[in-house]
Amino acid sequence: MRLVYIANIRLPTEKAHGLQIMKMCESFSGLEIGGEKLNIELVVPRRLNPINEDPFVYYNVSRNFKIKYLSVLDLVRLGRVGFWVTSLSFSFVSFLYILFLKPDIIYSRHDASLFFLSFLKNNIFWETHDGKNDFLIRRIVKKVGGIIAISNGLRNFYIKKGVESKKISVAPDAVDFNIFNISFSKEECRNRLHLPLNKKIILYSGHLYDWKGANLLLEAARKFQILFIFIGGTISDIADYKLKAESYKLKNIFFAGHRSHSEISLWLKAADILVLPNSARKDISYLFTSPLKLFEYMVSGTPIVASNLPSIREIVSDNDVLFFKPDDVGDLADKIKYALEHENEMMIRAGSARQKVQNYTWLKRAENILSFIIQKQEERQNYIERKSDFWRAFIIGEAIAILTIPIFKNIKFFELSFLENGLVFYFFFILWIILLPFAAAIGLFLTHQLTILRWPVIFEIGKYGLVGLLNTFMSAGIFNVFIWATGIAAGLIVDLFIFIAFVITVTHSFFWNKFWTFKANNRDGAKIEYLKFFSVTGGVAILEVFIMHILINTFGAPYGLDSKIWVNISFVFLIPFAFLGNFFGYKIFVFKNNGK
Repeated sequence: MRLVYIANIRLPTEKAHGLQIMKMCESFSGLEIGGEKLNIELVVPRRLNPINEDPFVYYNVSRNFKIKYLSVLDLVRLGRVGFWVTSLSFSFVSFLYILFLKPDIIYSRHDASLFFLSFLKNNIFWETHDGKNDFLIRRIVKKVGGIIAISNGLRNFYIKKGVESKKISVAPDAVDFNIFNISFSKEECRNRLHLPLNKKIILYSGHLYDWKGANLLLEAARKFQILFIFIGGTISDIADYKLKAESYKLKNIFFAGHRSHSEISLWLKAADILVLPNSARKDISYLFTSPLKLFEYMVSGTPIVASNLPSIREIVSDNDVLFFKPDDVGDLADKIKYALEHENEMMIRAGSARQKVQNYTWLKRAENILSFIIQKQEERQNYIERKSDFWRAFIIGEAIAILTIPIFKNIKFFELSFLENGLVFYFFFILWIILLPFAAAIGLFLTHQLTILRWPVIFEIGKYGLVGLLNTFMSAGIFNVFIWATGIAAGLIVDLFIFIAFVITVTHSFFWNKFWTFKANNRDGAKIEYLKFFSVTGGVAILEVFIMHILINTFGAPYGLDSKIWVNISFVFLIPFAFLGNFFGYKIFVFKNNGK
């Protein structure tokens, strides 16, 4: 099984979603579907990159999956227009690549790529990290097999936009517990990082975007003399923050800049308090996000002060962190002071958070997402099969309508007075040819509804009944064609007609029942199954022929009744006997290992 993950990112990247994507590919690679190991391929654009390092080394990820670089128009440096040109060029080349690759599962966070693929592919799964509802998204949510949202806030957003709730699964971000679960003490971490041992340290790790709230922490730092450390941020953002710190005349601020992923655990363990100051002013922060840093904070065992937001409360509670009012500098400063003064209480919370985060590993996340994907694919396959079932029922109905023509001819149905008018005859004939197929499809649909409500075997019986009707009318049609062609309706020659009709229909019946009714799709042992099938059908048929012979040749047609009509009455008499005898014989004896 091949899963292709499409990601419009430069690898490696300073942004957190690069880590998330690499970790998910690593975790997917260790999973199986139906005993078959997943083969993972990460498809990314080939772009100029100032970080000249192997992505597997940079993110400390196993080389258990393949990275495919596709050539694109790399114009991101030209600004927003350049970014869109680069994104669209990647969408186009990834579309062509996937078109010929034919993967079993297509997984992506990139809207534009999935938009184009949605016109030709139906095995698409979209992971969403932000609430958007543009024309790209509106098509994607309709066409993808399933949506993976990183928070309940995102899930509820798309449900309000009309997406079925069962189409969305929530999978919060995660953490590599083993990487951040280091054995060094706080003092050892500070020595390695050349940090002072005699100062309290408040630390923030993450980008310096407005909605991340780092500016709020910078404001709060004005109320303290202790050390505040900021990890991460782009070069330009760090420069802006340094200017702001200088304008505040702050001497207790240190901007450590971007640090390698393997080093972050040391910084988190070296701090006294970790702060997650997300703003409530943006929905991406208030409702949608699932902060990677929160999970990393939780593993460190260092006490956490966090914004009181629904997105964060999805993961932690008052038992795990100390909450402050979002965007409130005064309350943030008060909570930092409280945390420093109540060290024992905060360590208890930190221990609870550390215990809880063990449920948020990348492997568990990948397992949950893959389980959702399998479920959605099975539902889609069932839908396709049901749709195919109803079309087959329609075809069977049409075949039965055609096969009844020689029967009607022999029982003199066409000679009835109301059919003597040519227009009436043709109207009836056309109506019969049209309505019977629809009646067959509607009948199967009703048995399907009964299956959904209570009795699973009813749908199976419904399909078997349609096949049985088709075979009955096929046998009767062949039988009546012989009578029609020869004019013989009595004697041993009629038994030969029945036998020939039986041989033809029994083979036809075997394949319909094996592959449609009982879903015995395995090819192994088909010959044995056919012999068993033939034996059951033959046994029932011998009894049918014997009873038919008694009715036709021993008793004969009642006085005044045409012998051709009596033949067909006798045939109808045997239908319930043949139906029940064959059904239970097939289910119990022939397809017992495959029938459901």
